[in-house]
Amino acid sequence: MGPPCNPEAEWTVYNGALYCNYMSSVTSKFKADIDAMIADAEERWIAYYGDMHAGPFNVGCMADCFQSSCPCSRSCEYGYCGGGGELTT
Repeated sequence: MGPPCNPEAEWTVYNGALYCNYMSSVTSKFKADIDAMIADAEERWIAYYGDMHAGPFNVGCMADCFQSSCPCSRSCEYGYCGGGGELTT
């Protein structure tokens, strides 16, 4: 289960990869300059984790924190659910 995004509006397949944005406004910005957006994201990822194949794999509630309340007990400090905590469904 991934972030809550509409496959008709917020999913983009580009160069064989699937990209999912959580809001249509973000998708519009992404599609306006896809190559620059991907390069920026990859640069930030490498700065954080040292390699594109390193870092966390999020199986939690991710974009739920962009809503009014997060349905899990994780910290949503940076706009996504941080580590630790269990789902509180």
